Parts: sequence; C-alpha cells; structure tokens
Amino acid sequence: MILLLGDLLLDLFAQPLGATVEEATSFLPRQGGAVANVAAVLGHRGVPCRLLAGVGRDAHGRRLTRSLARAGVDVTGVLDSAVPTGVVFIQVDAAGERSFVGYGGGAEKELSLGALRAALGDPLAGARWFHTASGALEGGPLEEAARTLIAEANGRGLPLSVDLNIRRHKWDSADRLQQAVRWLASRSAVLRASEDDLAALGLPADLDQLASLAPSAAVVLTRGLRGAVARVGDLTLEQPAHAARAVESTGAGDAFTAGLLSVVALDPAARLDPARWRHALAVASELGARAVEACGATAAFAGPDDAAG
Repeated sequence: MILLLGDLLLDLFAQPLGATVEEATSFLPRQGGAVANVAAVLGHRGVPCRLLAGVGRDAHGRRLTRSLARAGVDVTGVLDSAVPTGVVFIQVDAAGERSFVGYGGGAEKELSLGALRAALGDPLAGARWFHTASGALEGGPLEEAARTLIAEANGRGLPLSVDLNIRRHKWDSADRLQQAVRWLASRSAVLRASEDDLAALGLPADLDQLASLAPSAAVVLTRGLRGAVARVGDLTLEQPAHAARAVESTGAGDAFTAGLLSVVALDPAARLDPARWRHALAVASELGARAVEACGATAAFAGPDDAAG
C-alpha cells in the first residue's frame, strides 16, 4: 500500500474557461491538492493507497472524501475538523495555463499527529511506500505530523517519494522554503520536480541541479512539452511528452507522479531496473497528458457521475 500525506482542497474553476475570477459567471468544483490528486489517480488505476489529509466538517469536506473513496482511495486517514475545508479559485487563460487566485488556507494544515494516531493507531502501518510534497511543511499541525512521520518512515526503511510542487506565495520566507526542500530531498528515495519548481528555488532548470538536492535518490525533472528526464543511479533516461488535446494544465504533474509510483513504488526490484524505469516514465507521461484533457486535476480519470468531485 502507498501512503500519502498532504493537502486535500476544493478547486473552483472560473467559468467559462478563459474568464477571470472577477468575470466568471459560475465556478466548477473539482478536487485539488497535489498529494490528494496523486492518490486519486492511483486509486483510479487500482493501486492500493491511503491518504492522510485534513478537511473541514462541512459539505466541501464530505464531497471531497466521498469522491476519493469512489476513486478507490482508503480515506480512513482523511480526518475532519471545525476549520473549514480549504478552497482555491483557479482561472485558466486562452492557452490553457492556470493561475491561482484568492487561496484561503483551511483544514488541510490542521491535520495533527495526535488526531492521526487516535484514528489509526500507527499511521504508517501496512505502508510499503510513503509519498508527500513540499506543501506538507508549510506550517501548522500538518508540518509537525509530516516531519515526525517522515522521520519514523526513514527509521523503518520505508521509502519516501517527494514532489517538490512549490507554491512560493504560500511560504513566509525564502530561507524556510529552502530549508524545507533540502530536508525533504535528503530523505527521499525518489524526488520529482518541474522546471518551475527549480526556478522558484532560484536554481537553473536542469537535472544536475535537481540531483544535487538528493544525490542518493532517483530524480525526475518534468519539462512540459519537452517531456521528462530522469537519473537513476548512473543512468540518465529521457521521455518525450505525449500528445494531448489540452483543456487546462492543472494536475498534469500529479498524474505524472502517480504514473511513476504505480510502476516503481510497490515493486522493490523495479526501483533500480532501467527497463522498469523506462516503462514508469512512459506511463507517467501518458497519464500526465491525459490529465490536461479535462477541466480539473483528476476529472479525466473520473466517471461522469463523479467528475465534480
């Protein structure tokens, strides 16, 4: 089972696409949160996974939890609180690129280690792989839970994958962001980043820079329409981008990450096998392309009755 820890949010897309939040005539609800999106895609692919995340004790939280459960995700670690579910407003431009407007923090940062232990006993029990993103260290009780569980996972030999997924505006200082990224990267077995992530850290967007953050990890750099490049041990692999009929780009990196994990996370023999990594990159690229063909991070993978989840 893959265990995932991170944000679960409600994304509200300005409608019609191309409208700004100010101009919108309506908003389309979709599941959001980088780690939750990875979990949803894994669930839709039949990969056993459990999400640890916080939502509000409200309609948004119930909606998101229900959607993940229908996707096949174990939601016993999705815990509610009196703090409202986090909501993000998203506007998409004519090129399909999105920007986040009016982000309001909520219950996603209130998930505490105490609540997880009370609900699950040992939150790591049964896990064979652990996945998170930099957002887990942005602050609040979630950061304490993340640091403690990551340290415990390292102590048990449980492999960790990290998606940098940096949102610079959500960090109170550049120094704290740098420290958090280096702390996570140094503990990872697999580290994924986009060129934008490296730019947010003030680093050149190349594989050597990413590898310098985690010298002992397999590292994967996604480059949009130029595909992806990975380094596994001494081997460098390139993966062309899959063609797609793009609607908007939210969740492409999350679906890519889910594709990687679906191949390498639960098969120890695959983690250093070049052929399996080539396959993992191909699957990841295919899923990343699929994600952009609908509005919402996971909508392309959901059935018609669950598209609004």
